[in-house]
Amino acid sequence: MGAIFNTKATLKLLDMLNKHYGPGNAFNKARNDQENIFLRDFPNFGTAFSCAKKLGLQDSDTGINGRWKKWLDFLDGHQQGFQFGGPLVRTMMAEAIEDANCIGIEFFAVPAPDFNVHSPAPKVHDQNDQTKYTIEIIVETNTIDEMVTFLKSQKRRKKK
Repeated sequence: MGAIFNTKATLKLLDMLNKHYGPGNAFNKARNDQENIFLRDFPNFGTAFSCAKKLGLQDSDTGINGRWKKWLDFLDGHQQGFQFGGPLVRTMMAEAIEDANCIGIEFFAVPAPDFNVHSPAPKVHDQNDQTKYTIEIIVETNTIDEMVTFLKSQKRRKKK
């Protein structure tokens, strides 16, 4: 989700998430597999990456899992109000799966200098049935390289 913008790897990650939770059979499978239980299981899957692995939301073929994990770790550590980013996104995903009127989840990454999770998640109503909707999980994020550089500079300042 935006960890490495404008690359095949970023597009592949977003595509993987959108195919897994997109409207129709994919979303119904996530619902039937009760993925909401794992998304809410913080004691056993405390990090976003451990939950992603459990749900098969990784891509070992491209070798980007290290960057994906690092980005998810940043998301987990991002405090937004009284919540942290990773649990906030996981809760929004679980709520979508649990809501019978929700028919899918779409993920978007927006370049920005810092993290911001759009909460509550925007809803896009189905044109044929206004009681049904898809949620959009939108995360504003910097690149993983910029975030790592910032953290390193913060650590150097503390040592002085």
